[in-house]
Amino acid sequence: MKILNFFLICFSFFSYCTLAFAQSTTFSTEQIIVESTVSGATDVEPADLDNDGDMDIVSASTDDNIVAWYKNNGSGNFGTQQIITTTANKLNDIHSADLDSDGDIDVLSAGDKILWYENDGSGNFSAPKIIISNEYAESIYAADLDNDGDIDVLSIGNVTAWYKNDGNQNFEPLQIATTGVAYAIGQLICAADLDNDGDIDVLSFSQSALASYTNEI
Repeated sequence: MKILNFFLICFSFFSYCTLAFAQSTTFSTEQIIVESTVSGATDVEPADLDNDGDMDIVSASTDDNIVAWYKNNGSGNFGTQQIITTTANKLNDIHSADLDSDGDIDVLSAGDKILWYENDGSGNFSAPKIIISNEYAESIYAADLDNDGDIDVLSIGNVTAWYKNDGNQNFEPLQIATTGVAYAIGQLICAADLDNDGDIDVLSFSQSALASYTNEI
């Protein structure tokens, strides 16, 4: 009887929490930011690209090779498409980070090359700058991996690698792993301090495209 009462109490508490959460969290209907000016959308990310204190949106679309951004007016209404590049071939992923340590957010893209686009602080971007041109990448991430104060770049694709930033945006490729990656699909990479030792660890996911269809995290 005590066990039954315990489970009844737990169930009641869970039901109460679920109901309270459901009652306090509501969402509006979807708001379409852009529809007709992208083809083959692959990624989207929020970032304050013009330093006005609100979150804009960056998008990637592979059929038209476009990286673009959309200005937030501060109320969640977004402006028209502003092109960053139209030459990002086989575009898979984008990521935002301050790669040149000048206080504004730059943009990274991954595809048949890993590229970055320098932001002037007002949402105007440079032509693509090549981090590496001969490595296909499905996912990218940025983090200070060597604790030297500047932002490095991570990628997963044909290999899992990181690119050391020397502080002047010269990137040295350093391989992390090749096992189980060359024929992988659905790949993703990110970074966080998982063991609370003060440095950044790396997480990756890949699903093998071989007959075994193994999954690895």
